[in-house]
Amino acid sequence: MTTPEQDSPYPDDPESGGGMPFLDHLEELRRRLMWCALAVIIATAAAFYFSDQIMTFFVRPMGQIKLHVTEVTGSFYAYLKISLITGLVVSAPFIFYQAWTFISPGLYSREK
Repeated sequence: MTTPEQDSPYPDDPESGGGMPFLDHLEELRRRLMWCALAVIIATAAAFYFSDQIMTFFVRPMGQIKLHVTEVTGSFYAYLKISLITGLVVSAPFIFYQAWTFISPGLYSREK
């Protein structure tokens, strides 16, 4: 005797009974999002530590101009924004990997 899972041409077909419950999917998504958030926080903190060098790297092509700050916290926010953008760019490969590992089990082998 064969089971419906063995008769299916796609063994990982959700309709054949080989899928995860909905709440398990949400738990997996939450875990992957937590890892992504942690990666962005760590990369942003590292970028903030090197924010002077990063800012110098971006300002250098403009020549010997002086940047003017028009708000009290403007300089801090500029460094924070540069750090956050750098942290997102640096952690983007890890975020894409987490997205792929979440999505790929639901795809058929011909779709991968």
